[in-house]
Amino acid sequence: MKKLLLVLPLLLAGCPRGPLQFGPQGEITDAKQMLALLAKQDARFVTLQGDAKLKVESPQANGTVGQYLAVSRPAALHIETFNFFGKPVSVLVSDGDRFSLYDADQNIFYEGPATVEAMSRFLPIALAPVEVVALMLGQVPRIPAQDGKLILNADQRRYELTLQAQGATQVLFIEPKTLDITRSTVKGVSAYDLALGDYQNEAAGRFPHEITLEANGANVVLTYKYTDVTVNAAPDLSLFHQDPPKGAKQVQLDAQGKPVAP
Repeated sequence: MKKLLLVLPLLLAGCPRGPLQFGPQGEITDAKQMLALLAKQDARFVTLQGDAKLKVESPQANGTVGQYLAVSRPAALHIETFNFFGKPVSVLVSDGDRFSLYDADQNIFYEGPATVEAMSRFLPIALAPVEVVALMLGQVPRIPAQDGKLILNADQRRYELTLQAQGATQVLFIEPKTLDITRSTVKGVSAYDLALGDYQNEAAGRFPHEITLEANGANVVLTYKYTDVTVNAAPDLSLFHQDPPKGAKQVQLDAQGKPVAP
């Protein structure tokens, strides 16, 4: 019994973790160097196409839907949403300048300029097409800071990069060996937090297959889980245009998302 009491604290302490591992650049101590490396990583992925699950948590609705996605930099996107039975319920398409959305349940075809205000009528959170594309390609938008403060949090086994600009503060949590961004938090402005995970190796680098967006001001949480996607393939440009289905009611929208009188 006495021996057991002596061993128990060691078991509760758990196995000791090994030393932190760094990538080929070694430990990074300069914030500008880290920003330069992250900027280089941002350009690795330019297209994505395939299937995903979207989980929505909001005051208006909660649930998970299947989607077919196609995005291409800088701002071309195609989002097809299915119901529980696999039937398409909506198709949102944009080339960055204009967008269209077909509501299959109501048989209404909306079309207008791809402004944040107009598209926010059909998205859980107000985002411009260029920002939607960047997020789906695993890029973490950053506030416009030219420099920042970089520390290595050995206890949490991560870098923490703090950026400040125009009253806003953003903190990026970064994995030391791969430089994967695992979380981004923003304070001081109306924005959203991000969590990225399930990174998998692609030819161009590591790509997150789970992306969670938290819009705290709107109490909205969106979680994308990519189930079968291909990145950096040649884009099918036909996916970024759609014509109104025969018999559908057509509604033209202005830049504020309001219907334009015939």
